[in-house]
Amino acid sequence: MDVKDYFGSVTLAMVTECLVANGFDLDLSKKIGRLLTRRGVLPQGAPTSPILSNALLFDFDEQMSLACARLGLNYTRYADDIVISGENRPRVEEAFAIANSELRTRYGLELNQDKTRIVPQYQRQWVTGAVVNSKAAPARKFRKKVRAIFHEADKDPARFANEINRLTGYLGYMAGLSGLRDTKEVSQYRSIVDRIRRAP
Repeated sequence: MDVKDYFGSVTLAMVTECLVANGFDLDLSKKIGRLLTRRGVLPQGAPTSPILSNALLFDFDEQMSLACARLGLNYTRYADDIVISGENRPRVEEAFAIANSELRTRYGLELNQDKTRIVPQYQRQWVTGAVVNSKAAPARKFRKKVRAIFHEADKDPARFANEINRLTGYLGYMAGLSGLRDTKEVSQYRSIVDRIRRAP
């Protein structure tokens, strides 16, 4: 599931209310809220937006976790992407309905129906760009792109000295996925990054 236009739907009033609920003075909350919003809404891409996103949906996350646990399902959320996992389709549909109702009544948010779907186990299951059917692994196209970048870095380490942060980011992402964590591929990437770091 995807929350429709999530960041653009989070208003200054919602941010202010969240800050007040977490112990901030009303006047200070309004001032902070104005600093954290643009044209009255939470901007996508700002470093503060994910933190506010999590703070705003904290109670929703707790309620959905409990509801899904009662239904024998698992609930996860990353920013505006909500994933409900389980083997019982009617229960998954029930959890969707609970999520939709809560988002609408408590936050004035809507699920993006174009991005909301139930994917059976025999089909490819995507979560935030990774395939998660058995073990989490990136899409083949992305993996090929990363392999090409590290191949170039291995051939010409000096040229990639200024891009060590980008390489480290790719390495961290790949190593964080259960389907790749202990593979030769990730080990090679790690040695390339270490060699570039040690280069004079």
